[in-house]
Amino acid sequence: MVHKNCTMGENVLLSPGVVIGGRVGAEVPRIGNNVKIMPGAKVLGNIYVSDGTFIGVNAVVIQNTSQDSVWVAPLARQLDDTH
Repeated sequence: MVHKNCTMGENVLLSPGVVIGGRVGAEVPRIGNNVKIMPGAKVLGNIYVSDGTFIGVNAVVIQNTSQDSVWVAPLARQLDDTH
């Protein structure tokens, strides 16, 4: 499910069961280019998912991501840049 006001860049992979939506009012995520969002992940609130971000299975992302970062469940945290 993707909020109708969400904006997305090019080459975004949305796997089954992904939820992209707001947390308060009309504040919704903005998704950059070349982002991969795996099954069951949730991206919530007024955040920016930077280019090249990978969001793992069932991760819940509620903060901005940095470019080419990897986020994992349960409450998503960024892995070290050594990936």
